[in-house]
Amino acid sequence: MIYPLSALSTTDNIGIIGAGAAGIFTAYEVEKKFPGDFKIDIYDQGKEIGGHVSSTNVTYGGKEYTLDAGAQFFSHKAQPAYDELIEEAGLIDKVKAYPAGLTIWNSETQKHLFWVPSTYPGFVKYSLQDWKRIVEFGFFLVAAERFNTKIPPDWLMTVDDFLDGLDFVSTDFKKNVLKNLFSQFVLMPYDQIGKASALFAITYFIQNAFGPKAKSKDAIKFSTAVFNVNQSEIGLLGILEKVLEKSKAEKHTDLQAIRVAPEQEGIKLHFADKTTKLVKQVVLAGSPASSAELLKDSVVDPELKTLLKDLASQYTEITITLQKDTPCWMPHDPTQWSAANTLVNESAKKLTFSGWMGSLSPPYDKDQLIPVFKSWGFPDLPDKPCAHIFHTLRHDIMQPTVEFMKLREQLNQWQGKYGIFYAGGWTNWFDSQESALRSAKAIAAAIKPQVPEITQAASSTDKVYGRSEQTSGRSDQAAKWLSHLASYLDDSLQNQKNTLQQIIECAEKPDCDLSKLQPLHDDL
Repeated sequence: MIYPLSALSTTDNIGIIGAGAAGIFTAYEVEKKFPGDFKIDIYDQGKEIGGHVSSTNVTYGGKEYTLDAGAQFFSHKAQPAYDELIEEAGLIDKVKAYPAGLTIWNSETQKHLFWVPSTYPGFVKYSLQDWKRIVEFGFFLVAAERFNTKIPPDWLMTVDDFLDGLDFVSTDFKKNVLKNLFSQFVLMPYDQIGKASALFAITYFIQNAFGPKAKSKDAIKFSTAVFNVNQSEIGLLGILEKVLEKSKAEKHTDLQAIRVAPEQEGIKLHFADKTTKLVKQVVLAGSPASSAELLKDSVVDPELKTLLKDLASQYTEITITLQKDTPCWMPHDPTQWSAANTLVNESAKKLTFSGWMGSLSPPYDKDQLIPVFKSWGFPDLPDKPCAHIFHTLRHDIMQPTVEFMKLREQLNQWQGKYGIFYAGGWTNWFDSQESALRSAKAIAAAIKPQVPEITQAASSTDKVYGRSEQTSGRSDQAAKWLSHLASYLDDSLQNQKNTLQQIIECAEKPDCDLSKLQPLHDDL
């Protein structure tokens, strides 16, 4: 049976299993919404909090840098709620903004397939072929912004179907640029990217480029930045430690929960040391696999157990490495290095990603960028020796297929049933600090019986991510971005300039058909 939530009193307690971002954010949001109303205990089998954060330190020029193998960087445009949380925690002075570009590199020919400089003046280095690529990119941006603001959001269109609808973009560009760009966000094997949710593949990138302004003020501003990336100088772990402190929750590390059992008088938590704890409500802030394991021997609906197992089956394990002094997986030409680098080996069907930490960290010795690189790949990193690795993390990641999106949507009906909630980046939007925080906010809004419906809170991300009836179908922000870009075009590239202007004018009209610009594109 499903036990109804009984009336809560100020003595009621909440147990949170998992002291990663989702668990700590949930403790914080519940305390913020109901100050002092709950006794919150947070449990984790690890010796320290943080989950998959995996922070480490390096020193260059006498300056110490805190780096994460997990999620350290974020975009304040794509993650406005997380940006606001950092401000609430009093940590905005620990966050810096850096201009970021991207490179897609053919590791077989040792040439770039596509690149975007970190600042707009970098476009003056573009070749004619680069400008042809960026014009096609402009077509894509307009279509992608429209798709990202669609109401209701369509999580069930595949990447392949989305690309098939871009008649105004060449097959070559779709294959060699867009699919490889998407792979940074869907984190799937090379030959399976087409099965991913298209909205999942584009939404973070589009929000990064065109999302709302941050509420906090960056410690460093770059007016000429093509894209901004924010970096925590104390790592994600430093942020989590401060947020946990503000949550007033009592942490219990090195204590593994092995079973969560709903009973008539409450929910009993069973631990590996053979102790138990009775709580009123529980938040499972781990992965679908860990949630399924905790509930496998409990009296809950078999349908819920099956759902969690099915979600867990959509995960795969990858290796993330940090290298220093010399990179193991970067473009051979250092002049082509960007903050984000995708190395493509089509014949081997392998993709490797490397972040250049030096471009996203303060310099040392006045102008020296730290030679530290973070890499991961699919199906895994290329099998070659690398003597420069100094930190490694094995990490389970979700495969954001359309099937996963369908399963995720089904989870909403189980939120709060048996007094159990599920928190994490996997439960909504795009797997990130932002989605972990959004799940925490949704739980805080539903934790008391008078606000029982978590389903609406969990799925109403439209306001957060810029969707409204007024913006749906338009591409105003893409138009502004392209207008800025066009100002760097040389007069000798008049065809490209004219085409960009036509794209901009189309982007500003909700009923404009991009396919009508095909003849202009063909002229390039």
